[in-house]
Amino acid sequence: MSDHHDHELPTGRNLLISILMNVVITVSEVVGGLVSGSLALLADAFHNATDTLAGVLALWTLRLGRRAHDEQYTFGYRRAEILSAGINAGAMVVIAFVLFREAYERFLHPVPIKGGIMLAVALVGLVANLMSVLLLHRSAGESLNIRGAYLHLLSDTLSSVGVVVGGVVVTLWHVTWVDPLVTVLVAAWVLKEAFSVVREAGGILMERAPEGLELARLDADIRALPHVKDLHHVHVWQLSDTETMFEGHVNVDNISVCDTGPVREQIQELLHDKYGVTHATLQFEYESCKGAGLIVHSRD
Repeated sequence: MSDHHDHELPTGRNLLISILMNVVITVSEVVGGLVSGSLALLADAFHNATDTLAGVLALWTLRLGRRAHDEQYTFGYRRAEILSAGINAGAMVVIAFVLFREAYERFLHPVPIKGGIMLAVALVGLVANLMSVLLLHRSAGESLNIRGAYLHLLSDTLSSVGVVVGGVVVTLWHVTWVDPLVTVLVAAWVLKEAFSVVREAGGILMERAPEGLELARLDADIRALPHVKDLHHVHVWQLSDTETMFEGHVNVDNISVCDTGPVREQIQELLHDKYGVTHATLQFEYESCKGAGLIVHSRD
């Protein structure tokens, strides 16, 4: 538990720094977008504003997830982080469609753009976003919640790259349609990444088994253990992106209750080491639930 807590301290600090940097970027891009007339800058500012809110939500749920289990929430509060990831990704989907609409309007009704101002502000945003991405890069692979905030920041970085390129083109060749084109490309990437997070968060909230877990192989591995005759009434689900739960009935030979102890330890070790199960609840039986399948398809 202490390792997990120690890991969250630098993660929370880095997340807070990225939030503060996003506030600075948002203000500078709003001013720069209004002065230069660049839709790409304003779109990036809007995106950064939502990233700030996403970061605040991620930070809050990260701290909420540390709270100890209690009588009301016996599984703890870790799923708050999954909700945060889903909300952040949902916000990204909305943002993407708003950007598509604004880009369409700008294609139809182009306006003059001050490329020099657009480029200067975009460069500031690019540097700040890149620093934020580097701060959260390591933690993004360890938490779906942080990954949601990280994707916001990474999309901002790509957006800033696009705006910088657009600023160069507008400044040198006065090609204003590049501005909404960059907006469309950024929105498309945001949409793709958002659906990925929504899918993963939704699967966890629906108590889906971890991707790649082959239940038939798991069943065969447990049946191969001494004294185990069959496995049935199995449930496997993700409590969070780092916790996998397992429960099932184990039909064993006619052995004493104390003899089931070593069997239980073997099953739990197998589930943990090979299938990543963090908590297993096993019910031992002898000649019970005859004919029951590995999964009960009707309601228990």
